[in-house]
Amino acid sequence: MDTIELSKFGDYKHYTALKLLTLILNIPSPKDDISGSEVCGVYYKEKDVARIAIYCEKDTVAVAQ
Repeated sequence: MDTIELSKFGDYKHYTALKLLTLILNIPSPKDDISGSEVCGVYYKEKDVARIAIYCEKDTVAVAQ
């Protein structure tokens, strides 16, 4: 399950970003290096799969917290 679905509270148009949820819940934000909108460029231009893996791991830890 994508946790973004939980933050919509049944609404199909709006959501609360993980960055905002971590701020509200006083959890360290995983968005300290790149954002989701930058992943494509990091993959295709920089060929830095390791950086993307770290980005995904940080998101997973924040969601678990």
